[in-house]
Amino acid sequence: MQNKFQQEENLGGSSNKKTKNRDIHSSLCKFTVKGDWSKAESILKKDKNLVTKAISSDFSTMLHIAVGIGHNEFVKKLLTYINDEQVLQKRDSDGSTALHIAAIVGNKHAAELLVKKNKKLLRITDQNGDEPLHKAYENMHLDTIGYLLKAVKDSGKPTQSSSDVSVGHPNDEIGVRLLVNAISAKQYSKYTY
Repeated sequence: MQNKFQQEENLGGSSNKKTKNRDIHSSLCKFTVKGDWSKAESILKKDKNLVTKAISSDFSTMLHIAVGIGHNEFVKKLLTYINDEQVLQKRDSDGSTALHIAAIVGNKHAAELLVKKNKKLLRITDQNGDEPLHKAYENMHLDTIGYLLKAVKDSGKPTQSSSDVSVGHPNDEIGVRLLVNAISAKQYSKYTY
């Protein structure tokens, strides 16, 4: 049985640990936003588990933030700390993977790096049921849409059963809309497969 002073000491220790973690997360967030890989890596070398921790108020990881800002060299280096399964991590706030973020902001290069790491990212849905391709389309990032359409096609995994012939593939509708938008934007030759 602990006395009152031991209990307060334990609470203080827990509070200090939370403060220290918050400070580390804040530093990682700051270095990620700045694209300062050397400082971020110095922290990761001490604790590699931090690479998958939420470090921002919207529960983004370092990868979500770096992809969203477009620090692609940072993303490339960060991916060496992340295994194939960890790259599938979703944000708690909205269920977005880093590939959803790449699609939303139109970061085609990051999308390529992420899909190369794990093709399963192409089919993961967020809390709204949207795959990254749908997010790229919603935000009209034609280069990213074109890349994701090709990556989905090359992955060879349909989103519906092959016995369901009455309904078209969800990407067919996006493909048709993409074609209409590409013509409207006068980018005729950009997306021929």
